[in-house]
Amino acid sequence: MLIERYLGEQQILDEQLAAEYQQLIEQLDASMSDYLGVLDRAFSPDLEVALLGSVELALEFGVAAGEVLDSDAKVLAYFLD
Repeated sequence: MLIERYLGEQQILDEQLAAEYQQLIEQLDASMSDYLGVLDRAFSPDLEVALLGSVELALEFGVAAGEVLDSDAKVLAYFLD
């Protein structure tokens, strides 16, 4: 009686944890896919794609939008001032 109830509760808990684990794995896969896409763009041999990808990568890593060198004026000011 008590053992059967315990086993039933353990099975329910196991199923819940397995479902949560699967959700986390799916979220991780999606995040990694997005990250690798941004990384590919940031290091693309196509200069225009690489520049836009670098901006996107900086924003993904939490660089404040105002600090990202995303225009000619910002790049010149950063390197020449």
